[in-house]
Amino acid sequence: MKLTRPTLGLLLLLLAPALSAQIEIVRVWPGFRTTESFTALREYFGGAPHAATEAALRSQAGQRSGYYWLIRTKAGQHYSTVEIRLEVAREGDTTAEVHSFTTPIEEGNHALHVGLTGSDWTNETEAPIAWRITILDATGHILVQSASYLWNDSAS
Repeated sequence: MKLTRPTLGLLLLLLAPALSAQIEIVRVWPGFRTTESFTALREYFGGAPHAATEAALRSQAGQRSGYYWLIRTKAGQHYSTVEIRLEVAREGDTTAEVHSFTTPIEEGNHALHVGLTGSDWTNETEAPIAWRITILDATGHILVQSASYLWNDSAS
């Protein structure tokens, strides 16, 4: 079938909502964060934690200290539920650890902290050998992935 200009235009018009609904991982900043780095000024005066510190996804709720991946996303639509799958290869292990987190992702640009906290990551000087982040929709379909330079599929 030969695509004429009107047919191609109609095709692009029909695909536009699907294309704009994509999500991308713009950048990932990994690093160790102490409990104090999440403490808001209001907490020093007896106030409740700041909403941004509560929005962090942690492997052990209530434990702030740990290794985090600050993920900057850009979404073309609101996702009421996504799974963020974090795979981490650590020194001395031959298989990657897999951690899953569930969260909504709003339309637009946002930053999200995903952390291995508490006893899941106790050593401030340790860094992962390699990592991969996968964001899946509610049906388990992969929306986007990002991985460190050393990650390869044989690490999983």
